[in-house]
Amino acid sequence: MTKNVDIIEEAKALFSKHLQEYIGRDEQRASDVFKSLNIGGWCIRRWKNKESLPSKKKFAVLGKHLKLPEQEEQFIGKAIARLGSLRALRSGATRKGKQTDKT
Repeated sequence: MTKNVDIIEEAKALFSKHLQEYIGRDEQRASDVFKSLNIGGWCIRRWKNKESLPSKKKFAVLGKHLKLPEQEEQFIGKAIARLGSLRALRSGATRKGKQTDKT
């Protein structure tokens, strides 16, 4: 589990770096792109601060704008998928615990 978390943290840092570079190139254009994609400032701040990663859907759209190298895009995509799996495992464990309490 620690290995998965490390990959996720590394992907957050990498995505944050590329996002900040993208915004730094032309902040107004980036702002317009985020608005057109219906991505709020709160999401952008969390991504820039390495607090979270975008959803698969948002990453697929953003990846085109950020022009990530293919290898890095795959790495971040893998981390996003892994994060989703970890969340599903946590919520599944909670649901199972509740089910066993009822019986």
